[in-house]
This record gives sequence, structure tokens and C-alpha cells, in this order.
Amino acid sequence: MFQCPHCKNNGIGIWAKFWCGSDTPAKCKSCGNFSYVHSKYRFGFQSVWPFLVSWLVIAMAIYVFFVSNNTYILVVVPFVWLAGRFGELASLPLQPISSEESTASRKFGNLFILGIAILIIVGIVAGNL
Repeated sequence: MFQCPHCKNNGIGIWAKFWCGSDTPAKCKSCGNFSYVHSKYRFGFQSVWPFLVSWLVIAMAIYVFFVSNNTYILVVVPFVWLAGRFGELASLPLQPISSEESTASRKFGNLFILGIAILIIVGIVAGNL
């Protein structure tokens, strides 16, 4: 469980934090308020270190496999990958958000995807004329 930015209790579950964004916020089990991980943290510098370290360890495990020809070393790879993802998840800060802000973000995201889809369809139709 992770700390809620509203009530400071451990009320945010692992999967809720893993999938939360401004359009799909995580709900605290203690206070019922919403929070999310901002995309600047999810895709930014802070999440790079656990990612790089886990892939470096995976590369070393594959190298040791080829050098020693021991197949049991490959069992380590999924566990290292999962540990890296959970390390990344634990380091990302949660930010408070209201349900109105979340709805507005979801609406903007849906309109953005609709605009991209329309541009793709117009491009396909224009290319076939």
C-alpha cells in the first residue's frame, strides 16, 4: 500500500497506483479521495533509474547464461524485471486530484484520440482518391 497525498494514510493499492493517471485516478481506501501519478514522473527522469538498473541486471544474467551455459540463470530474469517495475512504481510520487479535474482530463483525452482517428481516416481517404 502507498501513502495517500490527502490523508497521509497507506490507502492506495499497488495495482491502483500502477494504473493511475489523471484520467483514471486511484481512490484512497481510507479517505475516498483521488490521486494520480503525473505523466512527467511516469515517463521522465525519475523512472529511468530503476528501468536501467533492471535491464542491466537482465543483460548480465543473459551474458552469464551464454558464458556458463546454465539455464537456471534465466529464471532470474522475470523476477528482476518485476522488481525493477515495482521499484519504479514505489519511487513515483502521487498527486491529489479532484473528480472534476479527472473528468475534464478524460474528456480531453477522448477528444484527442478522436481527433487523431479523424486525421488518420482523412489521410487514408485522401490517399485513395
